[in-house]
Amino acid sequence: MQEEIKTRGWEMQRVCYTEFVYVEYNDCNGFTYEDPEYGLGFGTECRKVGKWEPVERCHDELVYVQEPWYPGPGEGGGNGGGNGGYVPIPPEGGTQPMTAPNARKIFSGDLTEEQWKKLENMLKKIINDCMGEGLYKELSKIFNSNNKISFNFSDKEKGAKYSPINNVITFNPNMESGTLLHEMMHAYQYKQKNDVDIWRNQTINSEIESHYTQYLYYCRDTVSYNESDWIKGKIRGDKRMLSTEKLEYYIDKKGNFYGDSINFEIYWDYTLLNCFKTYPGYENYKYTPYEDRMVNFNNLRKITENCI
Repeated sequence: MQEEIKTRGWEMQRVCYTEFVYVEYNDCNGFTYEDPEYGLGFGTECRKVGKWEPVERCHDELVYVQEPWYPGPGEGGGNGGGNGGYVPIPPEGGTQPMTAPNARKIFSGDLTEEQWKKLENMLKKIINDCMGEGLYKELSKIFNSNNKISFNFSDKEKGAKYSPINNVITFNPNMESGTLLHEMMHAYQYKQKNDVDIWRNQTINSEIESHYTQYLYYCRDTVSYNESDWIKGKIRGDKRMLSTEKLEYYIDKKGNFYGDSINFEIYWDYTLLNCFKTYPGYENYKYTPYEDRMVNFNNLRKITENCI
């Protein structure tokens, strides 16, 4: 039987996905009125509204292509020697192994190959989103070969959490990419201050920004949103999710303010904060007030600098 030649190599492949873009427009309605001096008049009343519209995004991704390999005469196969344990090295002198190169760049941990693949798949979904890609790039600047985020899958963890003291993300295997993005955002937030005391005094601030970042991530993909941990929380009546979604009336997808400042401040002080401060498990979380409440979204603005 003729030996089949094994072909291995890195190549660029075009990857496309759907992103939902928030588009604003004026919704106008005509009306009539009676003027005491001039009689019947006509006018137009407009309000700014918006909706999420699908847009196709494409980018080139470096993919390792591996075709089937069959051992020739004298070569090991199965449990023998040969090339069965081959692990490719990316081009340009990289050192990431074939399995989970993106995940291994910023994470470390005693994970099985299947767990690394699961983590990598979640991370790919995040990177395929412009905001998620911005967050990943910022984390890549902070966490490198000797300073990575320790990652741990645990059935004992109800959801997911980030511990800044130990630099560890503990993650329930049933959680999905939006929850991972949320915890990655916490890691980024902490590193901007790099002070445990400041972190503890701004826990509510950080949670609000991370929740809104997570919500924006879901808004770009309605399929993921409808199957997400987020929608499950809303169904349970989770006040964090319900109050966070209303922030879109005041803050755009890049963390910039628009809308009515007075209504925003009232909503922030009397509704949003109350929902977070009284959520079970958050009662002891601290909040640092800022006169400019938009300070709370500095990190979101940073990771979306290159997004449209």
